[in-house]
Amino acid sequence: MDIFQAFDNAFGGHDFQIDNEMYQTRENLIQGQDIYKNGKLVASTKPNMFGGVDMFNSQNEVIVSTHENVMGGQGILSGNGESLGFTTQDAMGTTFHDHSGALSMHLEQGNASTILNYQDPLAHVDSYVLPTLIL
Repeated sequence: MDIFQAFDNAFGGHDFQIDNEMYQTRENLIQGQDIYKNGKLVASTKPNMFGGVDMFNSQNEVIVSTHENVMGGQGILSGNGESLGFTTQDAMGTTFHDHSGALSMHLEQGNASTILNYQDPLAHVDSYVLPTLIL
């Protein structure tokens, strides 16, 4: 993955470029985010009644949902309600476990906003961490 640039935008979201594809997130009217790829809406999110988020594709079909779990993390469900796994919080941050409960990966939170607030962000480019996305 070749990340060329990433920055906050005027819409309350982020703009970033990965492998010559331009992505943009924007806050939407339903307190979620709209996700654009090269100017075309590809997905949107909205909060759900379970303390999580529902993500929809451009045809407004649910593709993934999250809900709060008793371990301080999120349960992750596919669009048809099948468990994909869950996250937990610990001293290392957020950890993703697959549907069987096996540890799959430690999730990075990302630090683009922090680095871009430095006086010389390019001097810190080696410490840039892209957030892990689970889709």
